[in-house]
Amino acid sequence: MGPLLREKKEEEGFYTIEYYREQEKIYFRDIFYLMKDGKYVVFVHVNGKSQIRAAMGEIYKQLPSERFLMIDRSYVVNIEYMETLKNHKICLRNGIELPVSQPKWPAVRDFFINKR
Repeated sequence: MGPLLREKKEEEGFYTIEYYREQEKIYFRDIFYLMKDGKYVVFVHVNGKSQIRAAMGEIYKQLPSERFLMIDRSYVVNIEYMETLKNHKICLRNGIELPVSQPKWPAVRDFFINKR
């Protein structure tokens, strides 16, 4: 990665996952979505998957609201990757479909239509 690209990514922000003696930095722009898996939150990103033992609500509060949207209590999506919205599902640019909960549907639909 060249110095200009590294500098640009640093400005955009990141989330750090801490393991026992390691840290993994995941840039916000590289995250496709987050999903709840039992007691863990799984970050699905361009380099694969990473997980952390945490509550989804706590992780969501730490993410920039202008970039991420909670579409279900188990899913948070990076709005940059949203492609289409249909039948209570969001289709991402990479072909992945994520469910949108009934209570979140009106707000997600409004966001998709008006703020994208």
